[in-house]
Amino acid sequence: MPRLTVRAFAELMALPLYEQVRILQEQKYPKQQPQLFKVPYYAPALNGIRDFYRVGNDFSAFSVARAKIAAVKLDSKRKNNFRVLDQFENSSQVTRPLLVRPSISREALLSKTQLGLKFDLVAEEKGKPRLIFYNCRIAIIEPDIARTTLELAQWVLEQRGGSVDLNRLQLIDLASGKVYAHGSRRPTTMKRAVQNAKVIEAIWPTI
Repeated sequence: MPRLTVRAFAELMALPLYEQVRILQEQKYPKQQPQLFKVPYYAPALNGIRDFYRVGNDFSAFSVARAKIAAVKLDSKRKNNFRVLDQFENSSQVTRPLLVRPSISREALLSKTQLGLKFDLVAEEKGKPRLIFYNCRIAIIEPDIARTTLELAQWVLEQRGGSVDLNRLQLIDLASGKVYAHGSRRPTTMKRAVQNAKVIEAIWPTI
């Protein structure tokens, strides 16, 4: 059974078939692929962001996070985590009154493909829930990929018995400073997703 993250699946949907194989290989054999584009690669910076909100937007949390990042052995990982933390600290996100809440992880079947969902930050903002992804990559995320990611995430939540308005989900692109949020899911998104899942299921055994 193919197992992909919501983020990887959203990226796949924007690519022609011959380019999808690369991402499928990364998902099927995660330990054999470079980690630069994977969320765990950015765990030190994301932990720093969560700690910043957890202690009430106290900038001293960044000093603690940087000390931990400085201890990372891999040079490229250390530099990229410093970059992400710098981008966040210099963004308008630091003014948001977010109260950190327990993380959420869900899985759901799309056709025969397992979609995994985990947000980078689950929070409450002025009494309302916020389920947040961060784009930590150097490259700016494509708007359609950002929207598709949010739509797929909402769908997974619905399959697991959770009902949440799409506008409670956000994708924050640290590279551009743009915040993606939408009011409704496009009817075509899940139709395209099912079609893509069937293609993935056909080529998965050959990878």
